[in-house]
Amino acid sequence: MVAILRWKREETRADIGHLARVAIETGAALAGTLQTENIGLKKVIHAGFDDPPMSAEGATSGKEALGHYRRVRDEMRGFVEKLPEVLRWHDEEN
Repeated sequence: MVAILRWKREETRADIGHLARVAIETGAALAGTLQTENIGLKKVIHAGFDDPPMSAEGATSGKEALGHYRRVRDEMRGFVEKLPEVLRWHDEEN
């Protein structure tokens, strides 16, 4: 899940960091806050990937567990490689 907040840091509620802690406590692979200047987002495209630690939980060997991490890595690589095509398709649809 990604939440994009369009507030200046000094205007951001102090308890927003609680969301990141809850995400980590409930098993998120990555959570936190990031402050940037206007990044000019025009579109957000979501791609869901399996969580490797959760997928590898029942593995009976290190090699089997590593296979889950490699599979997700390869899926992410494939998504990134196809991103220009996905963006063109998105532009044509909208």
